[in-house]
Amino acid sequence: MGVHLDQPILYIASIDNEGVMKDLTPKYHLNWLSKGIKLRPEGRFFEDTLAHFAPEEDKEDHIVEQKEVANVHEKQGLPKTIAEYKNHPKYVLVRHLLKFEAIYPRDAEVLGYVNKEAVYPRECVKLLRSKDTWHRYGRQVREGEVAYNVVKARPKWDRRNDVMLKDLPLDVFGEWQTEPYKPPEAKDGRVPRNRFGNVELFHEDMLPAGTAHLKLPGLHRIAEELGIDCVPAVVGFEGVARGCHPVLEGYVVCVEHKETLEAAWLEIQNEDRRRRRERVRKRALKNWRKITHKVMWNNRLNKKYKNNL
Repeated sequence: MGVHLDQPILYIASIDNEGVMKDLTPKYHLNWLSKGIKLRPEGRFFEDTLAHFAPEEDKEDHIVEQKEVANVHEKQGLPKTIAEYKNHPKYVLVRHLLKFEAIYPRDAEVLGYVNKEAVYPRECVKLLRSKDTWHRYGRQVREGEVAYNVVKARPKWDRRNDVMLKDLPLDVFGEWQTEPYKPPEAKDGRVPRNRFGNVELFHEDMLPAGTAHLKLPGLHRIAEELGIDCVPAVVGFEGVARGCHPVLEGYVVCVEHKETLEAAWLEIQNEDRRRRRERVRKRALKNWRKITHKVMWNNRLNKKYKNNL
């Protein structure tokens, strides 16, 4: 059927007697993986639309059809030109890897060659990150691991010397070289913190053992009055001007002080609400007093000068 249709084809859908709809574009497009899939706009609006008409479970004929489509794609073999490998869903060339991508393992199976360049399975492409970036994902590079690759770091502004630092080397690692972050433990009522005096809490598993994260505004002032250790929590970074500024959300305190601080914070909030209500009440009384005086003066003036008007 595909050979009789005008190419390229972007969307072909089918509907059966039960109202079930399916995307059949991959089945009838003559070169779907290499060219057709790249012509669709970004986003999944078509797939999301058909999802409302999908069956509750895959029927046997649907499974068979999916296997037929997969077999057709397998028989097509490897693309013949380098351009077809760009963003190909199944195959990749090293030249098309992004800055923080790499082939893993290094001795991955080579599926073939195009213009003497090795073709690798797309599933061998892995994302690499620096130690700091892995730390923000709640993971840490295992001790003794060697960087899987070295790339150029993003330009960084040196405020002390007022110069832009460029082309600095940056060691990057794969997830297989990392392990879940092991946060330190609070001791003697003190919360462990970084060199900036904050607790890095980019992931919920990064909370130090024996501590609690309280998202109560102004808690640090209460803790200071009570002599309790209270450390701001950094949950991310945002780009500002020439650098990144930390995003603070709540405070980290030792578990044994959690209830004390919550009770003190709630008491102060109640007192603040009482004071606000009292200010509103006094302002209302003052306004009513003004209105009453004005009415009384109007009545006196009307009685005194009514006959003269």
